[in-house]
Amino acid sequence: MSRLSLALSVLSGLLYALCFPKFELGWLLGWFCLIPLFWVLSQVKNNRQAFGFGWVAGFCGNLIIFYWIIIPVRMGGGNLALALAGWMMMCAFLGLFFGFFAWLAHPFFCVSPKPQTPKPFSFFLVPAAWVAAESLRSSPMAILGGFPWCLLGHAMCANRPLAQLVEIGGVALLSFLLVFVQFSFWRAWTRKSFKPAAPAGVLLGLSLLWCSQRFYYLEKFLRPSLSVAIVQGNIYQYDKWDAVKSETIIRVYRELTEGANALGSQAVIYPESFYPATLDGAKVLAELSKAFPLKSKISYIFGLVLEDGTGFYNGALAIRDGAVLGSYVKTHLVPFGEYFPGKTVLLPILRFLTGQREPPVLNVIGELTRGLAPEPIETIAGYPVGITICYEAIFPGIARRLSKRGARWLVNLTNDGWYLDTAAPHQHFLMNIPRAIENRLPFVRAANTGISAVIDPLGRVTAGTELNQRIVRSGQLEELAVARTFPWALMQSLFPALCLVFTIVGQIGKLINNRAL
Repeated sequence: MSRLSLALSVLSGLLYALCFPKFELGWLLGWFCLIPLFWVLSQVKNNRQAFGFGWVAGFCGNLIIFYWIIIPVRMGGGNLALALAGWMMMCAFLGLFFGFFAWLAHPFFCVSPKPQTPKPFSFFLVPAAWVAAESLRSSPMAILGGFPWCLLGHAMCANRPLAQLVEIGGVALLSFLLVFVQFSFWRAWTRKSFKPAAPAGVLLGLSLLWCSQRFYYLEKFLRPSLSVAIVQGNIYQYDKWDAVKSETIIRVYRELTEGANALGSQAVIYPESFYPATLDGAKVLAELSKAFPLKSKISYIFGLVLEDGTGFYNGALAIRDGAVLGSYVKTHLVPFGEYFPGKTVLLPILRFLTGQREPPVLNVIGELTRGLAPEPIETIAGYPVGITICYEAIFPGIARRLSKRGARWLVNLTNDGWYLDTAAPHQHFLMNIPRAIENRLPFVRAANTGISAVIDPLGRVTAGTELNQRIVRSGQLEELAVARTFPWALMQSLFPALCLVFTIVGQIGKLINNRAL
């Protein structure tokens, strides 16, 4: 049984990984990828074994999802052993959350006719446990600031109209629905009866009905708002900071800026850290005005690396008519890419092993300084914009804050050139879609090597680019002409918390039941 259980755990991890780009089979596998693991959980004798097999599923699945992590480590100067070790350690860590789910859910996979837990609750406790595990992994208060990358619900974010559910409960609600359906089908299969599948049919039917109604209702209220031009320079990441090539890179962006100006768009948007050098914050306006043909009555949003004598900052700057309208400095930095976590513990060990004195990070500048909480910037009169940088877009709380504070459109400046032509840029792009739906705001993404896009408030890509294109892409933003009065943002925050509470209550109930037996 152990070999079969091991094989099925690996199979679940494989099916889970195939839900995401570049495979993109989530529309199919998202409905049954965990069922092999469910069978294993029904056979193991205790929670410790359940945790182990759950960890195996998570470890194997994440090995496939994050294979690309080797590339930036190697290209950033790390040797192959370091790259492989980092990849394995990352996947082993993420596998813990699969194991935690299996540990929580194991008691509810009883195949006997009289399970210890009442049937109605078990249908909700298993998906709630999954959401609880994802929430602990995703929280900005978690280790390394959280990492909500390729959660199960993301597999359905390209599915219209089902993705509209994220307006109610975020990506967590999509994850809940997928696990609920899978658990119901597993119960129906093991009990040789269609009756246990009835709750899944009802919930799925109601979800599709609400999503379709919501989608077509809101579609009637879409109205054109701003016109934008996205500048995708397609600069090879590992040439960007080569001083010999800086003039060539600036010339490329100068020509693209001329092309963007000719389109007559109201805003021109550049990728993260597009300028091939750090800029002094006090002189940045003069430097940009000298390097690029900035026209009047056009708002420009630049992704830059700024310095002020005390540190370096990954930031964004908004300029119009020769004046700085506002700036933003990235607050959620990438561990090991932009800062070195746990320096008090890890750095002395590294110094002992390698003799390296400075914290090693993948960017060539060194450690960056985090900024303050983001605020909308009034780039165009009456149209404040909420800006995020790089993988900040995968954290829903940041976009919600900007929306709550009055942003009428969202922008993400990113540079996925680190990962070359792998699945990473496609995965990263997919996780931007729910931000538009959750906040019902138009979303613009400007990426150095792609994928750049304009996403409407319904989650549809209305203008986009391919990976590794050098192009200026124009797009027309659309916004909703109807105000949202229901506190959707509060619901999106509460749903994962409610699942966590429900899981804790379920575990307490399980302990009480066990003591009563």
